[in-house]
Amino acid sequence: MEQLREFLRHQYIGAIVIGLLAYQGMMALISTFTSSLSVAVIRMQAHTSAFEHPEAYPWDRLLPSVTQAVLCLGLAYLMLRWLYGSRREPVEEQEPAESGE
Repeated sequence: MEQLREFLRHQYIGAIVIGLLAYQGMMALISTFTSSLSVAVIRMQAHTSAFEHPEAYPWDRLLPSVTQAVLCLGLAYLMLRWLYGSRREPVEEQEPAESGE
């Protein structure tokens, strides 16, 4: 596993994959936001009578794109932490230097 990590890090393949995952996640979020905004604007402009009940918002359409965004961004974050996270090595305690008194 360590060899794969070093390979992905030094050949910049890991950085490219992280960038693509982050891009795909951000595009899914943006498309979710814009589609929600367009549905809201269309509903505001629709001519309805006082006797009609407004249709429920189509929440089931948002679920796949939100799920895709969360998964892509989560995977990008996990890969970023795995490949480029700093390894904390134990700090050795140093004894104070004795003064010459």
